Amino acid sequence: FPVTINGPEPLTDHELAAKLAFFLWNSPPDQKLTALADNSTLRQQLHSEIDRLIDDPNFFRFISEFTPQWLNLDRFDVLSVDEKRFPHLNRTARSRLRLEPSETLAWLIRSDRPVSELVQADYVVADDQVAAYYGLADQSESGFAFQPIPHKGNVGGLLTQAAVLAGLSNGREPNPVKRGAWLARKIIAEPPADPPPNVPQLPESNDSSLSLRQKLEAHRNQPGCAKCHAGIDPWGVPFEQYDASGRKRSETVDAVSTLPDGATVDSVESLKRHLAADRLDQITFSFIKHLATWGNGRSLAWTEGEQLQSYAQS
Repeated sequence: FPVTINGPEPLTDHELAAKLAFFLWNSPPDQKLTALADNSTLRQQLHSEIDRLIDDPNFFRFISEFTPQWLNLDRFDVLSVDEKRFPHLNRTARSRLRLEPSETLAWLIRSDRPVSELVQADYVVADDQVAAYYGLADQSESGFAFQPIPHKGNVGGLLTQAAVLAGLSNGREPNPVKRGAWLARKIIAEPPADPPPNVPQLPESNDSSLSLRQKLEAHRNQPGCAKCHAGIDPWGVPFEQYDASGRKRSETVDAVSTLPDGATVDSVESLKRHLAADRLDQITFSFIKHLATWGNGRSLAWTEGEQLQSYAQS
């Protein structure tokens, strides 16, 4: 028998008002949205209403819940830090660094910035505490307010924010496998396959004679590991320039990596440039995919993913 696939169900103006408000504010529609729905004029003013909702302080309710879920910031929340190695990652610093990704995304959306600035930007959105953490204290006078600080160094964009990178460590040593898998899943929507059962973790070692590449090679040589790690490790190797606290290391680190898409990079900076220039479609798709998943409260169907992929490439 033929199967009929129905299109999306039409929304009434009041249903549309409710979806907008709960999506962008995490709250019911306000008086203006309700009045527009009552008068059946909401659709004619849809774009201006979306701008109004985004510019309102209530928009941060959405941002402060979506951003941590998208970027897996819960890992930073439960991170046990080696205080002897990283005394600068104290309670006060952690509380402000935890806000940085959300404040950055809010500023990008409200300022209508290009998607590429999710990964590469010549500024950092920071308050005094966050700026000091990155060594930019002399460039910030904003107190507890997060403001964009022009900066041509290595901290622009989400990829090198301390809450992200520290959360992808064990509090003592960085983990290139976790960092690579996170980038593949969250930034370019090319998730690696789940590891087979009973595969041990990347071994920790205080043996300075073993380089990162030697540790990774030993791990990949185990049965069932090589194929998965070929799509993970190359994304994570450049992040070895950053320690477990999310700060850039002072010592030189071999960060040369041939990525799964064939490009070769030699630093996080060149990785950012590559992503912003050559993988922008995937970054756009990944962002709107996670946004749509959040808005719908469920995983997307294959057809929905295909529609979003077409939109990201248009």
